[in-house]
Formats: sequence, C-alpha cells, structure tokens
Amino acid sequence: PLNLHTNAMAAEVEMKDAPAPSSPSKKEGNEATAKDPKDAIRSALRDALALVRKAAAAKQQRFAVQALRRFFVPSVRRSEALSADLFAELVPKHVADPSLVKTIMSMMNVSSVLADEEEKDASEHVTPVSCLVRLMVSVYLLDRGEKAKALGVAKAAMELSTSCYEPQFFDITAKIFFYYARANELCDGLDGIRNELFALYRTASLHHDDVGQATLANLLLRSYVQKNMYDMADKLLSKIRFPEGASPNQTARYLYYCGRIRAVQLDYSDAYSNLMQAQRKAPQGGALGFRLMVQKVLCLVRLLMGEIPERHLFHQRGMNRGLLPYFELTQAVRLGNLNAFEEAAKKFVAQFEADGTAKLIARLRQNVIKTGLRKINLAYSRILLADVAAKLQIDPEDAEFVAAKAIRDGVIDAVIDHSEGILRSREISDVYTTAEPQEVFAQRVRFCIDVRNDAVKAMVYPDDEAKVGELTAEERLEREREDNELAEQLAQDDEFDDDDLMDEF
Repeated sequence: PLNLHTNAMAAEVEMKDAPAPSSPSKKEGNEATAKDPKDAIRSALRDALALVRKAAAAKQQRFAVQALRRFFVPSVRRSEALSADLFAELVPKHVADPSLVKTIMSMMNVSSVLADEEEKDASEHVTPVSCLVRLMVSVYLLDRGEKAKALGVAKAAMELSTSCYEPQFFDITAKIFFYYARANELCDGLDGIRNELFALYRTASLHHDDVGQATLANLLLRSYVQKNMYDMADKLLSKIRFPEGASPNQTARYLYYCGRIRAVQLDYSDAYSNLMQAQRKAPQGGALGFRLMVQKVLCLVRLLMGEIPERHLFHQRGMNRGLLPYFELTQAVRLGNLNAFEEAAKKFVAQFEADGTAKLIARLRQNVIKTGLRKINLAYSRILLADVAAKLQIDPEDAEFVAAKAIRDGVIDAVIDHSEGILRSREISDVYTTAEPQEVFAQRVRFCIDVRNDAVKAMVYPDDEAKVGELTAEERLEREREDNELAEQLAQDDEFDDDDLMDEF
C-alpha cells in the first residue's frame, strides 16, 4: 500500500510539472499568418466591403467609418503585401462595368479576367461597394506614384458616388472627393476643378453633409492659398459656414488656412488665435508635416506681433531641420541685426518661397529695425542719428524718419532734436503703470476660455437609459465590442487620415 501511494503521488507531481499541450490549430494559424501576410490584407479588404454592405442594410454611418478604417490603417495601406493581385480578385467581382474593369486592370498591369456571373457581387448594395473598391484602387495607385492612373479611377469613383449620396456613406463620399482633388492637384493643379468643387460643395450643403462640406471647404481654400488669391479666399470664408461637428483633422486644416489668410491681411491677432487652435487640434502623434507648417507660420506671426518665440519650440522632435531657417530669422530679429536677417533671408529664399512665407518675411525687416532701435534706446540716453544709422546699417538720410515712426508707433519713448540731429531717450517708466500687463492677462484668459470651450465640445455623453434598455443583451455586447475595437484603432492610429493633407507639406 505504501508503494502504491508513493507511485500515485509521483505520477501526480509529473502531471503538474508537465506543460499544458498547446492548441495545434491556434499555433498553426499564427504561423500561417506570420508566413503569409497577404491573407491578413485580403481579410481586411473583405471585412471593409462587408461593413459597407452592413452600413447600407442598417443605414448606419458608423459601419462605413469602420470600413474606411479597415483599409486606411498603416498596417494595411502601407503594407508591402498589398499588391495589385489582391485588387485583381476584388475589382471584377464588385465593379459592374466590364470596360471599367479592363481599364483598371490595365492601369495596375494585371491581366483582366472578368468574373463569372455567379462570382459577381449579387447583393443589392453594389453601388457603395463599387465606390469603396474604386477609392481603394485610386489610393493604392497614388501611393505607388501612378498619379495619372489614380486620377482616372478617382474620377470614376467620384461620378459613381454622387449617384448614391446617402447619409450612411457621407464619410466614403468625402474621402472620394478628397482623393479626386488630390490626384488633380498632383497632375494639373486644383485650378481646373475649382468650379467642380463648388458644385460638389453645393450638393453637400443641400444634403446636409457636414463631412463633405468640411472637406470641400478646405479644398477650395487650399486652391486659393496655393495661388496666393487671398482676397478670394477671404470672400469664400465670409460666404461659407464651416460645420461645427467636423472632425478634428478637418477643423485643424480650416483653422490653419484661416490663420494664413488673416496673417497676409495684417490681422495678426486673429491669425495667432487660429494657428494656436490648429496646433492644438492637430494629431500630436502624427501629422508631422502639418504641425511643422503651422509652427513656421506661427513663428512669423509672433515675430510680426513683436514677440520672440521660445527657443524650445525650434527643437521639437522631428522639426529641428525644418525650423532651422526660421530659428536664424528669430535670432536676427531678437538681436536687431539687420545684416544677419538679410543673410538668412537670402540663404533660405528657396525654402521660404516653397513654404509660401516669403511675403511675411519681407515684412520682418521693419521689426528688425524696431528691435535695434529699442536696444539703442535702452543703452543710450542720447545718440546721434548718424550713429543710429550706422548701428542699424540703414541709409543716414532715413534714420530720422525711421526713428520718428518708431516713436509714433510707441516702440521707443524718445524725442528727436532736429537741430542737433540727436535722439534723446526719456526716463523708463514702470511697466505696471501701462496697459501691457492687462493686455497679457486678457490674452491668457482668452486662451484658457478657448481650451475650456473646446473641452466641453469634445465631451461624449452616454446614451439615454431608455435607449440602452431597448437593446438586447447580445446587441449591447456587440455594441461594446465595436466601441472597444474603435477605441483601440484610434489609440493605435491617431486618426486614419493623418497623411492626407496633414503630411504633404
């Protein structure tokens, strides 16, 4: 009996120490996914098309948004496994026009094998599915540098999307509008389709399509800003109403264009406010090109307002090289060194013209002179105007006029003795006896109020208890699963369209 008990205990110990057998099906599935990433891409594309059908059947917009996310996530769109062969499986099944199928297949250098009637999409929601397929093909061609081919597919998608202009497909339609304009911009520019964009904007307004209105408004503003037609852009701003419920990315773009327009029109306070809001609303984890461009214009606006940007703003991660020319300009303005300013302006003139900031930089020359005068006023109680001209490196005949204008603008507190040609500085008064502290305090209060208002607008409230009570247990679990999946995708990708107009600067 003792030996039997000992053997039983030993067998029990061996069973506890033995590793649990792994599930062969799960292990084989992981190995298959790791070996063949094409299966994962193919599954994502099929899930996207299935979600479009679900959106059409349930008439709910959130399924269409999820369908877009299935394709636009970097793990799918930027994957090397995404190839023309995968689209060759989808296009014949979901595009009804045989001639268009042959055209798309020839553009992608794939043999055009038409699907049998049994293999074609037999569902009643063929049109929205076909729109999404064409959108994906045009984006694929754009990412591969096939701009002319992408334009042809995007135009076909745009023409088809207007025939299924329904609320549940507003997001897909807006994406199609955007990539149609993007392909035109890369090929011929936005000037040729401006009237077409206006017609689409009117259609979106009539259908109460906030997503389409926001996208098209930004495209129209961009077409004007690119050609330096700021007066026309300002008239457009006065006539349109930007939707309050637009996505943060579209709102950030709109605020950026408003800031640029206001800066050119000498309204630096509004330009500063718009650019600061655009910077806050831009995705902080991505959209480096957009944030860099906002920072460039914001730096110039602050310099034109008489402020000096902090040094750490020029050393943000990934922005050092792009902001180097603006850092040298800021150093020249801070020191009041006109020679250094002109050298920096000539050295980086090509980049300033590419950024579209050359006009703003030309205005900074007066700010450099004002800064130099302010330093001279603090250092000397009296100084000859000829010495002022020598220090500022300007024409001696212009020194008196420059000093008089600085006194009139309140830049310096001094008096000009015309008979002796001397600039006399007055006693420095206490800054707290002026209105400057009040203005700074009011500016900070406005900033805090804007942050608070944005936070209130961004709050999401739970559904009413009555609505939740109407759902069954399975529907509630399905809704929670979809919400969790959506939250994970948002945290991973930080908005799926960061690379649209946000990174192309």
